Amino acid sequence: MEPKVVWILGAGFSRSLGGPLLDDLLQPDCLRRLRATFPDPGFPLLQGILPELVVWLFHYGRRFSAGRRSELRWETPGETLWRDAEEFLDFVDLAAASPKGAAATTLKAIMHQSHGRLPPEPSELRGMARRLIAAECTAFLRSANLETERWGPYRRWVTEVVGPSDSIVTFNYDVALEHLCGVSKSMTILLPGTSKGSRDGASVLKLHGSVNWRRIPGKGAPRYQETDLESAACCTCQDT
Repeated sequence: MEPKVVWILGAGFSRSLGGPLLDDLLQPDCLRRLRATFPDPGFPLLQGILPELVVWLFHYGRRFSAGRRSELRWETPGETLWRDAEEFLDFVDLAAASPKGAAATTLKAIMHQSHGRLPPEPSELRGMARRLIAAECTAFLRSANLETERWGPYRRWVTEVVGPSDSIVTFNYDVALEHLCGVSKSMTILLPGTSKGSRDGASVLKLHGSVNWRRIPGKGAPRYQETDLESAACCTCQDT
């Protein structure tokens, strides 16, 4: 009997392709890089003041440990509220889920005291934070050429190493594996709530979700569908 193998992939899997690690997300220069990769008018949701406010807020909650800029009152000392982008997402998600709770009150107070304006709703901050991180996890793949030398080891892994009965567990948001599915039929991406069924190939379980999954509105257990890879950055989607 052919042995079954479970592959566990972390952020390092995509690193050599240009993928960001957790500490690379939402850095002070991220908007400059993202707007060059996803330019206006094709990606208007990355423009305007809201992305600037989200990046500022992220660094405010880390006491601006990555450095400072002159815009949007970066001279404030800040607070220690989260360690990384995932904890930041958890915080704004909690604030959006409970608009009158402590997390939402904290965000509104920070924005109002620091900028003297009507603060965005927590749901707006959450939506933009998700969009920015999704865009960063997608930017390095937007013009991916799987025929280049950089992708060579990945192509060989998919076509020569991964077995049809294997399982692949990944914590990555990016769609590098989806690109590799186009090279070989040896992998199948499983959406939440689905099983492998009769499809061929190793099962890929994305435990932290994926930037190209969109939740389908409705009651009952959450259901998801895949979007096309071009809009996987969530920059073209009004819903979050």
